[in-house]
Amino acid sequence: MPNGAGYTKPPQNQSNGVYFAPICVSSEGLSDAQSRKLDEDIDECKDLHVSAIDLGHQTQLGNPEFYGDPEVALIDCLHRGNLMPKDYTINKYWLQFEAYMNGTKAGSVPDDWFSFDLNDSAMLTCLASDKSPLLQTRLEAWKPFG
Repeated sequence: MPNGAGYTKPPQNQSNGVYFAPICVSSEGLSDAQSRKLDEDIDECKDLHVSAIDLGHQTQLGNPEFYGDPEVALIDCLHRGNLMPKDYTINKYWLQFEAYMNGTKAGSVPDDWFSFDLNDSAMLTCLASDKSPLLQTRLEAWKPFG
């Protein structure tokens, strides 16, 4: 964050040096003007200190083949890391993801929705590298004013 901006230090939501994105910000109690200013400051900080290096690191770890589809890159990352068998396909992922999003798998917790271990650090690196929405439940919320 910009020096002297008056914010608390944001949590370091990352796995193996890859930041989970987007940052989870608690805007509770902020005015519209404060929220806009905070968004501008977050963007400035990312542009100055994080984006270029993080993008290169994410690409190297999660998408060295430069797939245009982040889910295809995710499946490739899982296969390259031997985190999932080769028969785990994008179609299997989409079926699990849709069930997760629609809440159709009754009686389970998020860790049980997928064929992979969402607590494994290598798995989290693949998810973070490919900006998976599955990380949203894992993000520590940042309260910029404490």
